[in-house]
Amino acid sequence: MSNQPAARLRHARPARRAALAALVLVFLAFLAIATTSRAGDAPLRGVIPLASADGACNWLLTNAEPWRQSISLIDYSPVIGKVLQVTATPTVFQYSELRPNKPVLIANNAAEFNGVLQLDIFSDPADAMLAVCVRIQDRTGEFFQYHQPETTRLRTGQWSTVAVPVGTPYKHRSNWGGNKDGVIDYPVSFYAVTIDYTRGFIGQTRMLFDLFTWTPAADAATVTPPTPAQ
Repeated sequence: MSNQPAARLRHARPARRAALAALVLVFLAFLAIATTSRAGDAPLRGVIPLASADGACNWLLTNAEPWRQSISLIDYSPVIGKVLQVTATPTVFQYSELRPNKPVLIANNAAEFNGVLQLDIFSDPADAMLAVCVRIQDRTGEFFQYHQPETTRLRTGQWSTVAVPVGTPYKHRSNWGGNKDGVIDYPVSFYAVTIDYTRGFIGQTRMLFDLFTWTPAADAATVTPPTPAQ
């Protein structure tokens, strides 16, 4: 594996990080009050924290042990702070499901369900990652999966911003579970991000994640443009 990517320090976005840090504090206060999502709760606008209020990792990997994957919260740099690190062997299992400890409410109705799930990602090596998908869970437990635009690609040796449009204006690629009717029952929550690995990739991959952010369409002007294809 390569050393810590210095490119992130050169291209860090301090103003964005400061604004998002304030949103993190607000969201942590919300989590301290509510432990379950209920109709009438205020949907998230902003960052989904990497760590809980006590500093513990706020994210899980599904089936980490049988799929020979691992997740940890690591100190990246004094400027950036902590990031999530995921390791995987794609020949053992072809994707990773990375999710917060509990689903995060993002919309109480169809009008609110329109936005972008964005994250910063560094894949070592870059060609190990094929695609990012977002999984949404509705009131009945049914899952709906949305895919990143095909024009989005990671930059070799650099952090990249990936944005996945999610909501009523966009067609989900698949659905399963819950009442299995293919109809979204509100409220809905962000459940997980999945990382699909490149078929045929041999070896272990290390991926770093930061700034998981839900931005409603009404706040679209604040979205950082995704990294363009090379």
